[in-house]
Amino acid sequence: MYEGIRPSQYLFLLTFIIMAILLLLGVYSLTWSIIYFVVLALIVLWITIYGEGNLAKIKLIGPFEVGHKDFHLKESGITVSVYYPMDKSEY
Repeated sequence: MYEGIRPSQYLFLLTFIIMAILLLLGVYSLTWSIIYFVVLALIVLWITIYGEGNLAKIKLIGPFEVGHKDFHLKESGITVSVYYPMDKSEY
């Protein structure tokens, strides 16, 4: 299942492309390597502090829980996830 690209992955990709272009052009210097290392270290720090880009740690408040159903369509092979509110008393 394809989830898409998270913001931290965009930054990894961007820094990798910039470094690859510089290396292909023959521009190798210690300065660019240090900048690349610092950016990658900041990205890893960001992921360590804020975690993954999902809703696993969200705390729900109020009288509702989240209901979830997955539907798999055999004809087209599509999977659909449906989220809906439900009363805590019935959950």
